[in-house]
Amino acid sequence: MSVPQIFESEYRFCLILWEHEPVNSTQLVHLCQEQLGWSKATTYTVIRRLSQRGVVKNENAVVTSLVTKEQVQQSQIDQLVDKTFEGSLPAFVAAFARGRRLSEKEVRQLQQLIEKYKSREAASEAERFLFGAREVGGVKVITATIPEADAGKLRQMGDIVREKAPNVAAVLATVNDGKITFLACCSKNAVEKGVRSITMNGKQVRKLPVLPVGTVCDVEVVMG
Repeated sequence: MSVPQIFESEYRFCLILWEHEPVNSTQLVHLCQEQLGWSKATTYTVIRRLSQRGVVKNENAVVTSLVTKEQVQQSQIDQLVDKTFEGSLPAFVAAFARGRRLSEKEVRQLQQLIEKYKSREAASEAERFLFGAREVGGVKVITATIPEADAGKLRQMGDIVREKAPNVAAVLATVNDGKITFLACCSKNAVEKGVRSITMNGKQVRKLPVLPVGTVCDVEVVMG
């Protein structure tokens, strides 16, 4: 979901709305006057603008949000990372931590943020793989390379692909330290549709094989 842009003053308004919603517009005017020093006209102007952008809904004098606080915060972080740190999450984290001592709680929160970011990126990558998949006998067949991934990430990607497409057979590969690691996975529905095995150079793939870079591989999805 694409989150509309929200400016700083609008974000402060949204903080009040998220805390009290659903809230009568008259009550919201009083809250904004108390906490932000806004006039009645200013509050209604902000409500109208945010309604036009799809951020809030004002129906029968009751105001509710159409986006969550977490969605807005995530969108702002993504924009900051993209514009200021050229899309580099490590650069963003390094800049955040520079010149300050992080508590154990903050370190855990950063670790959780990184894991959420990695999971979201993996899900987006899986979507791209599925979009480019070939369909054979009602089964989506994927062959893809994931740069700089370890065995754990390959397994994670295989799990995500199978979760998103129950009728999939996939061979994923990555290159690290001059070696190629492969992962073959097949969903239960794909087996029911006739997939019997995934072979590499004529041999069935049962575990993560590691081969030198430059090895020529013939990968085949065997239908029965």
